[in-house]
Order: sequence, then C-alpha cells, then structure tokens
Amino acid sequence: MPPETPPFIPKQEQEKSFDLETWLSSELHEQYEEKAKALNELGLLEILPECGEIGIVGTDGKECPLPSEEQIKAEILKTPETKELFETKMKQGFTELEITPFGLPLERLIDVAKRSILKHHKEGKLFATKKNQDDESEPLEPLELDENEPFYVWEELKDADTNGALVYYPKEFSKNHQGQTKQELLEDSKDSPFSGFNVYLREKDINIPREGQGQIQGGRSQLETGKSSEDYPNLLQAQQEYQHESGQTLEDWLTL
Repeated sequence: MPPETPPFIPKQEQEKSFDLETWLSSELHEQYEEKAKALNELGLLEILPECGEIGIVGTDGKECPLPSEEQIKAEILKTPETKELFETKMKQGFTELEITPFGLPLERLIDVAKRSILKHHKEGKLFATKKNQDDESEPLEPLELDENEPFYVWEELKDADTNGALVYYPKEFSKNHQGQTKQELLEDSKDSPFSGFNVYLREKDINIPREGQGQIQGGRSQLETGKSSEDYPNLLQAQQEYQHESGQTLEDWLTL
C-alpha cells in the first residue's frame, strides 16, 4: 500500500528576527573557529613556508593564507551597500559560514572525503540524512557501504580542475557557458584576502526542501527539488529574490 500523501500546506512567510551586529559579535567567531578547526583536522591546512601563515598552496603553486575572522567581518561591513546586502540575505536564512579551500586540487579533496566516509563507517557513525536536522527525536538510519568503493567519482573529473576541463559558475550549459576555469578564478582573486578560498554563507539546512514544502523567509521562496539542472541557474539569474546567490562548486560540497 503506498504511503498516504500528506495534505498540501501553503507556503507562509516565516517571521524570524535577525540582528547583524549580534551575529558578527558572537556567531561569526564561533562558526569561524569551528570551520577552521575542521579544515585543520582534515589535514587540508598547513604552515606556508614563505609567508609563515596557515593556509594552502593552490594548484597554481601560490600560497594562500587562510582568511581571518577580521577580514571576513571587514568584507561584510566594507560599504553601506554590502552591509545591507548581507543583512538582507541573512534575514532570508543565509546565516551559516562556510570556508572552502577551493585552490586545492579536486583529487585531494575527493581523497579526504573518501577517508572521512570510511572512518565514519568503521566507527558506526555513517547515517542517512535526517529529514529535519533540528529534530533530536528523529532516529538515525545507518547506511551500508562498499568499503572497496566508498565514493564513486566520474572518471571524466580526474584532473579536470587542473587541466581546464572543469568549468565553474557557468551561466548556461552550452559552449557559450561564460564560466571560468579554476586557474582563471585563482588568477582573478590573487590580490584578494580570500585568494584560494571560497568564503560564503548558506542556509542552515544543507538539503533543499522537497517540491511544495519550501518556506518563504525574508521575501524569498526557498529553492525546491524537482527542477532540471538548467532551471536552477536560470532562477538564480532571473529572479530578484535570488540575486547574489550561486550554486556550490564540487569543492564546496566536498568540504561541507
């Protein structure tokens, strides 16, 4: 017998208070420390031989220091316009800080992900995604794993970020993609304090809601499942409520 279809519940505006100054003075520090610690424990950060700071050496061979908490705060408050933009997106639910060592080879991040999955499985801590991450009463569902192939990788991705075959931030899926290679992105950001890293904000739940179950927050409708790969970038480009948003890179996804 098929499961009962839940009744349709119309979207409603979710009223949530948010104060940027409070987030900057408390949440930012806590989240920054958590992300930096995780990257270090995964072995993705090192003491850079030339500058002496903690960071990464990118695929272009250049040292990229880990952006500091102060630099992130300064970027948010850089101008009245940027401050207003961050306030708007945070009121829409983008309050979780992520720091991605984008400049590292994709192969290295894949290897770290494989080892992390194997470690969790051997410790009995590999579980399916919860429907509601905030629901402590929801039981955890253990996952089976083929330890010989814990992580499937499309063979075309091998060295795709270093040989220029992989294109980032395309505006369309065609020869006229208007995206950039990793080398081009690293070159464009070489004078930035964030060079070699993706520093961004995301929604608290890393899973987008099922079709028809998204909410409206701060005048923005959550993106939902059920759309094609072409639909999502089109929505981000065409609708005002999604301005200044972008999809995640493989590097972002691997280091969540």
